[in-house]
Amino acid sequence: NFITIITALAIAIIFIYINAQKTIRDAFRISDIAKIQAGLSIFLSETNRYPEGKNLILGGPNSQILCLPQDFRSAKGFKPSDSSCQDKLLLNPAPTAPISGLPYIYNLTQDKNGLDSYSILFSLEKGIGQEFSKGSYCATPTEIKKGEC
Repeated sequence: NFITIITALAIAIIFIYINAQKTIRDAFRISDIAKIQAGLSIFLSETNRYPEGKNLILGGPNSQILCLPQDFRSAKGFKPSDSSCQDKLLLNPAPTAPISGLPYIYNLTQDKNGLDSYSILFSLEKGIGQEFSKGSYCATPTEIKKGEC
């Protein structure tokens, strides 16, 4: 009986620990997305557009920096982290998802008026409170909504 109780307690503690780790990683993800959105907002205010990118995985082994070169007309925005940035470095590097299997995926898009916009696809493992449940989310300049981009 004693061994059964100890085993049950150990399993319960491990379960609580794993769930706490998922919640912490999800909180980091939401914070990362806010940092990326802030960098993109600065890029837009300086160049009147968002950085180029199609299915661009932010962070990770091939991490990206968000750079604002002196010649804004040629500003691509995201560059490999081993690139040089002559002027403003907005994100160095772009935040990396806590688990490589759940990356942040950036796409330059257009809104319903034909203006530059962006989407960042990301996922939460467990969720945070009632506002953010487990699953995929799409961050845009104006919102974070549940579901694919």
